[in-house]
Amino acid sequence: MCALRLTARLLDTASEKADRAARLWLITAMAGMAVLVAVQVFSRYALNESLFWSEELGRILLVQLTFIGCAVAVRAGAHPGMDALVRHLPRRGRHVTHMLVLLAALAFFALLACHGARFAWFVRHQSTPALGLSRLIPALPLPVGGALSMLHVLAILARHATGDRQGGGDDGLADHASDTPSPTGDRP
Repeated sequence: MCALRLTARLLDTASEKADRAARLWLITAMAGMAVLVAVQVFSRYALNESLFWSEELGRILLVQLTFIGCAVAVRAGAHPGMDALVRHLPRRGRHVTHMLVLLAALAFFALLACHGARFAWFVRHQSTPALGLSRLIPALPLPVGGALSMLHVLAILARHATGDRQGGGDDGLADHASDTPSPTGDRP
């Protein structure tokens, strides 16, 4: 049990550090997107010239915001969930359902990381038309976002395995059912 707690703590520390790096990446990408839009609007309306590369760079930044943002949302517990039926289950049923969802998410993120890495490697020698960058750069957020999301899910699973519900973000196991009476009026 001591090794499991140590593993959970290490995963949670790695998850926290990766989350900080991902948030910095997102802030940089968002700032870049804001500057890009402002420069493009100024160029188009004040100078009557359109920047030929702005759409491509905007697309690259949007892909980064999407896949790296997904990983940040996983750690924060910010993904939407369909819990209309689950919240009426007893605590054990909610726990089992949540663990199954986490395992399914882990499998999905593993596929995203694996196939994203294969795709990024496959297109590495191709260039983007406007910027002339390797297509590896726009494809890199797929495996990175998948790997970060896997790390966050593993940290959540390890916390549950040790019985520790602290740390990370909201992992979806808050006892919502005790706040909501069941349809029969009984509290679970």
